[in-house]
Amino acid sequence: LGSTAIELFMTPKEVWEAFQRILSMGSANQIVVSTGDLQARINQSLKLKPLETVSNSKNSQQADSFSQHSRPNLQTVYVAPRNEIEQTIANIWQEILGVSLVGVNDDFFELGGHSLLAVQVTSRLRETFQVDLPLNSILFEASTVAGLAAVIAQQQPQQEELEEMVALLQEVKSLSAEEVQAEMAKDFWSS
Repeated sequence: LGSTAIELFMTPKEVWEAFQRILSMGSANQIVVSTGDLQARINQSLKLKPLETVSNSKNSQQADSFSQHSRPNLQTVYVAPRNEIEQTIANIWQEILGVSLVGVNDDFFELGGHSLLAVQVTSRLRETFQVDLPLNSILFEASTVAGLAAVIAQQQPQQEELEEMVALLQEVKSLSAEEVQAEMAKDFWSS
């Protein structure tokens, strides 16, 4: 993990061998090729944290300017987050990518993102929103804040579903233990 970039490059022979193995696999949705222990690299990447700010305001400003850089010159115009989901995603991207300003139409990869950072982002989004978010959501399907917000919004329960869950929970709470067992037995035998 402390390797230099040159040590991580694949030789032409390794590239050819990997290419042949990939072709022999037939159909595959995603392929990852790593010259080292990929799981160890992912684990190390997930352990990385942004610079801790120091109490001295001068040093704190220097640390912030080192850990965060301004929005790169992108072809997309900056559009501020329009709702809580977009704001949360933008905040996570800002923290992980070290970019001080992320707009809803900015592309993850144009902001400096790569596959290992996508793993970190996906993990944080899953934890924050409690949704099953596949890694390919960022890598291939929705690489903008707005796109990811739409994917997450689709997976979150809607208001009527939440109301229905609350009503069912209240109904279950009002049942005695015997009534719960009878209902479970009835459902078991009817299936």
